Amino acid sequence: LRVFFAVMIVTNGIFIAAQTDLAATGIAEDNHAVLFSLSIVYTLVFAIEIVLRVAAEGCGFFIKREQRAWNMLDLFVVIASLVEMGFDMLVQAHSGMQEGPQGAMHFRVLRLLRITKII
Repeated sequence: LRVFFAVMIVTNGIFIAAQTDLAATGIAEDNHAVLFSLSIVYTLVFAIEIVLRVAAEGCGFFIKREQRAWNMLDLFVVIASLVEMGFDMLVQAHSGMQEGPQGAMHFRVLRLLRITKII
């Protein structure tokens, strides 16, 4: 499972870079549904990972000294990703916009923090 999630983290980093580049060039508007769907998949995979880890480790997930900082970083990044996804869904539902608010870009940057765990 570690290899699977390591691959997910790396491919998510590549996806975020491509998504940001496409948004900067204006191409993202044409592929918004695909990009948004992939973003949801990555967010849900990482959310499921956190839930499984908390279920397996219980309170140890928050207490273990050697892994506590990484666990808190993972939890923070997943929560930020869920918030970003919520913002994007709200904006789409209420205004018909193709892209989320500019502030949502900051949440994508936070997701890149997961890559530091591999390094």
